[in-house]
Amino acid sequence: MRNKYLFNLIYFLTILLLFLIIDIFHIGNTLIVNYVADGDTIHFNKGVKCRLMYIDAPENFENKKFLRDYSQCQNTTKKELLNAGKNSTYFLRSIIKKGDQLTVKIIDTDQFNRQVCIIFKNNENINNIMIEEGYAVPYQKFIHTKDRAFYNELVNNSKNNKKGNWDKYYDFMNCLLNIRN
Repeated sequence: MRNKYLFNLIYFLTILLLFLIIDIFHIGNTLIVNYVADGDTIHFNKGVKCRLMYIDAPENFENKKFLRDYSQCQNTTKKELLNAGKNSTYFLRSIIKKGDQLTVKIIDTDQFNRQVCIIFKNNENINNIMIEEGYAVPYQKFIHTKDRAFYNELVNNSKNNKKGNWDKYYDFMNCLLNIRN
């Protein structure tokens, strides 16, 4: 009887430890890409629509957010904003293809019923890559205070090196960065 109890206890603790390890290392679901909607939204199999956490990319078509960004960023044209959005979308599509199997860590659900996610491809954080390469800015109000310096460094490096949209659409990207701070 004592051996059975000990076995069950060890079994239970092993399962509990496995769940803790998965959570600690942010091991997520493996999902298959259906398509990239824009520079910060990806659609996966199983009906999962992910908004990339901590980032904001320019819009690639006119919608409410596009018009809000346009009204707040007066030093740019609608065409420039759309081109910046298309650049962000094209870049994300160049690194993520339909059928790719990605690791998806679902963190939350937003007001549009999208999953808020951190995406990994070959252990690389896609959310961070979008900032590093100049196609998105950090969404500071959603970033933990302790992590803000890291994201500021990412965006400052891409900004100073005029990477991605920072090369051609510097004023707009700077405005977007200021709006999201």
